[in-house]
Amino acid sequence: MNGKLHFTNILKLPDNPNIVTKAHRRLSHSLLADIYQAKMLFHMNSEKELSEQEEKIMLLIKGGLINEEVASVLEKSPGTIKYNLRKIYRKLGAGNRVEAINKFNDTIKKKK
Repeated sequence: MNGKLHFTNILKLPDNPNIVTKAHRRLSHSLLADIYQAKMLFHMNSEKELSEQEEKIMLLIKGGLINEEVASVLEKSPGTIKYNLRKIYRKLGAGNRVEAINKFNDTIKKKK
């Protein structure tokens, strides 16, 4: 096995710990980014439909209400609304409120 590329040779750590740390960090960031992207794609594909409650929240948000007002109308806590909005953003693939409203409008148009 001398000189051959084999997984046992790859797993041997070099003597310089700084090399390991730099390589590990680069690999870790790259893998974490890939894992995050895969999770987002999975969630977007598996949970695309908004629940009835999430649609109500989006209609109220679209109407200009803030989280506390939505919570009051739906008789929920502001924390519950915030939690639901995060789920909605994930399902719609939105990064913020405006993107979520635009994507929600697109889904409404597609349903018609």
